[in-house]
Amino acid sequence: MTACHAAAEQTGLPTETMGTLTDWHARWCAARAGQSAAAVDGEPLGEPLGEPLEESAPPAPPLPAPAAEDGPAPPAEDPGQLDEHAQHLLEVYGRTGVRLMKDRPFDIKVGVSLAVTALLRGHAHEGIQRLTEAAQAGHGDALELLSHPRRHQMAADYAYRCGRSHQLADRVEIAMFFYRLAADPGGHPEAAYQLALIHQDKGEGWSAAYWFRIAAARGHHLATAAFDGISEQLSHAHPGESWMLPTDMVDSAQPPPPFLAGDPPAPLM
Repeated sequence: MTACHAAAEQTGLPTETMGTLTDWHARWCAARAGQSAAAVDGEPLGEPLGEPLEESAPPAPPLPAPAAEDGPAPPAEDPGQLDEHAQHLLEVYGRTGVRLMKDRPFDIKVGVSLAVTALLRGHAHEGIQRLTEAAQAGHGDALELLSHPRRHQMAADYAYRCGRSHQLADRVEIAMFFYRLAADPGGHPEAAYQLALIHQDKGEGWSAAYWFRIAAARGHHLATAAFDGISEQLSHAHPGESWMLPTDMVDSAQPPPPFLAGDPPAPLM
């Protein structure tokens, strides 16, 4: 303020209208507060020097939520969901069969084993189609299977041989897959017996008893004694448990009854 008065006097400007120090202080306070300048002696002091301060803007209202679509939202696509073709392959060949198909797609022997798998799982059309392709490629067993009068029996025997081959190569889970196909629904007693021995080695007593019983009912000469022996072990190990196999399940295609402790949660597909 004093500097302004001195500058006005030096330049010859009037100083009467500049106001006092009190007036300028009031102007400064008004500018700081973002308000209109306070009136001095009943007269407005005019706008403060410099740009007026903006008033703080009120918070913007929240954006409205987008309108909901009519009806429920479509479910998100499951990346693990199988398409129709993949589901069909799984139904015809099982998980193990599909895995063999992917691992060795051009192996003619695998093609015959897949044909046998389809036949024993009740998919004759797919089985005959694969046998025809293998026979045209020169596979003797495929040609014989196509013309055999007891095709189902020969398919079971072929599945048993597949199981033995995989077991000797230490591919036990694949061996169990083919043994199971050969034993039930194939009706192959030796396949049932070998499957029982694998379960016994794994410590799966209930499953071993089941397949020993299947093999014994189909005339396997070693399976009866094996079944009696493991039955006695189970009766001592699980007193009071209802572990005996129902008679009507011996020749059925149903999976074993619920497993006892230590057995797998479900049979191999």
